[in-house]
Amino acid sequence: MGKSINEFMALVGIYIAAGRKGAVPIGIALFGSWQVVFLYILIIEVVQVPLFYFLLGPLASKMKWVQRLKIKYQSQRHKIMHSKPFLAAKKYGGWGVFFVVAMPAFTGGVLGGVLLARVLGLNQRKSMLAILAGILTCNAGLVFSVVGIKWLFLSQS
Repeated sequence: MGKSINEFMALVGIYIAAGRKGAVPIGIALFGSWQVVFLYILIIEVVQVPLFYFLLGPLASKMKWVQRLKIKYQSQRHKIMHSKPFLAAKKYGGWGVFFVVAMPAFTGGVLGGVLLARVLGLNQRKSMLAILAGILTCNAGLVFSVVGIKWLFLSQS
């Protein structure tokens, strides 16, 4: 049990430092088991969803940096609301949130999905489902890509 906790905490540290794109290959290299890494990354990201919803909800209105961001957002609102990415996300709704979370890019991820769902005004249940589906899709793709590349290189030797 102690080894599992140590592995999980090590992966949390790697996730914080390198994000999901770095945590998956490093975790597989360190622990050797893609199943363990998949489960740990899944836990890490699923815990973030309600945390970000809470932080961006009632608690956010009391934070000074969020108030400054809202003021800046209000001044740029017209420009943002008519930008191509926002219009595309608005058009696709829950699917747009899914794709933002599923993309292992710098703008993708759990926080990006929660922010997009909040800005689009999607209901919480629909956006949570889209975010969770995006998490599963992205993590499965990353894990199986790393495992495939590992197998490819090891089978050549």
